[in-house]
Amino acid sequence: MLCADLDASPERCADVWPNVTFYGFVQRLADGSRRSKWNDFEAGRAPILTVMNALEPDAVVVTGKTAWHRIEDSAGQFEANFEWIYHPAQASGRF
Repeated sequence: MLCADLDASPERCADVWPNVTFYGFVQRLADGSRRSKWNDFEAGRAPILTVMNALEPDAVVVTGKTAWHRIEDSAGQFEANFEWIYHPAQASGRF
């Protein structure tokens, strides 16, 4: 975990965040239903792979099965460790 050590100083934790990137897979605002469509995830596939090629991450955490299913077949082309978790907004509350 990032800065999960009980002995982690504020300086040490502050040094972590310049090395973290957040990326929104869906490239448009959600409509009134607030649910993204399968096409939205398909449209987000090429842009995220471009970003990952540029950043060369060591680790990638994907939130949500739908996003994961759009990039899992491409994960092998990167040296990063990939993990997916349930999206935090999912009603079940599981991660």
